[in-house]
Amino acid sequence: MFISQSKIDDLIASDGAFLDLTTELLQDFVDLNAPARLSIVTRQDLIFSGGQIAREVAARFGCETQHLAREGSAFCAGEEIFSAQGSFESLHKAWKIVQIVFEYSCKISTYAHEMVALMREANPRCVLGATRKSFPFAKELCVNALIAGGGSMHRLGLHDSVLFFSNHIRAFASFSEFCAQIAKFKERAPERKIMIEVASEREFSELLKYAPDAIMCDKMSPGELRACVLRRDETAPQIKICAAGGINKNNCAEFAATGADVLVSSAVWNQGVCDLSGKIEFI
Repeated sequence: MFISQSKIDDLIASDGAFLDLTTELLQDFVDLNAPARLSIVTRQDLIFSGGQIAREVAARFGCETQHLAREGSAFCAGEEIFSAQGSFESLHKAWKIVQIVFEYSCKISTYAHEMVALMREANPRCVLGATRKSFPFAKELCVNALIAGGGSMHRLGLHDSVLFFSNHIRAFASFSEFCAQIAKFKERAPERKIMIEVASEREFSELLKYAPDAIMCDKMSPGELRACVLRRDETAPQIKICAAGGINKNNCAEFAATGADVLVSSAVWNQGVCDLSGKIEFI
């Protein structure tokens, strides 16, 4: 995952732009330049992610990363997930930035991993697609964590896919009038898949006649979604079905079992943080 140096610098500036006042007060009692080691340990089972950002932050403070796991690695409670060496002063500057990156990133990757496992047990072909509702100013961290957990991005942004929502469709006199233009949309963007959101079985059935590439069923119950999948299988099996609206770890298996191809969810972004601890010791 490419992360620009300016993004790393902005992250550092948000916490360590000036000086570490607390550590500076120790200068008459402690050699701030003495070599030390930072260790980040998890207090819970997790799926690791965020290592690239952590390594870059440590390096900017002149610290050398010693232990860095592969993205997507599984750790048990009590295990070390990251370590770095540097001066006592520098490690204190890097410590909380690194730990906070891991706390948020690993929570996303862990939750995504748990959702994917539940979905695949119910439907091995079903894919987790996260919405673009990730944290503002942190898309690189969020997307990297999601992928480490086995998920994928439903949409990275407006630029990467075609998805007509109800707000687009209302620009037409009727749903039928909109559907009649789908062939023209395909002509204007022949290399793109055309996806359209529907909110009812009636709209779904009408839309099938116009053969979009994918249909996103919004806020349907598992029963309604299953009915749509069966109708698709009978008439247009090439069309992909995405399900969206309130899907999370508690209900993803039920939605996956309907036969949907993709479950679209924002739940991975709002699960809080992992429980980690950091220790700095002289070496």
